[in-house]
Amino acid sequence: EFWLGEAVSEITGEDKATGVVTGGGAEISGDFILISTGVRPNIGFLRPDSAIRTATGIMVNDEMKTNVPYIYAAGDVAESENPDGEYEVAFSWYRALAQGWVAGCNLMGQQLNYQYIPALTILKGADFPVVSIGERPRKDYELLSRRDERKGVREEVYITGNYIGCYQAVGTDSKVGLDRKS
Repeated sequence: EFWLGEAVSEITGEDKATGVVTGGGAEISGDFILISTGVRPNIGFLRPDSAIRTATGIMVNDEMKTNVPYIYAAGDVAESENPDGEYEVAFSWYRALAQGWVAGCNLMGQQLNYQYIPALTILKGADFPVVSIGERPRKDYELLSRRDERKGVREEVYITGNYIGCYQAVGTDSKVGLDRKS
């Protein structure tokens, strides 16, 4: 069961967590508690009079260049263009590595462009795997969904245009090539 957009005011239990109380007063019990509040880029180090263009993060082009010559940004602070032509911050280890590589190579005089990498999130260590690849389309998508209540599996595929924009699964990781032993 997923509760989205809820604040947690209390975690219940003595020696181990047994549930939570939401900001609205709802009591939810469970054996496994995952709280995800999201992240924001830390761009507070930029002076208010900085000429570097920002939105949620530091705006960069596909070479990881900002609007100020010789200034590059990559990783959690960089806001770059996705395949839909919208800008987004990439909170992903794989994206940060690729962006850092592109920024570093371009700083040394090479001409590289960042190639968009879909977000990959995997929750390991639980009795049930949770996998999310890509971004849920905000509009104009077709949702294909499969549930197997007996096995505790739910899969969703979001199709936008002629491509898969996002794959999400709870209870299975067989389609993404994960080794459950590692």
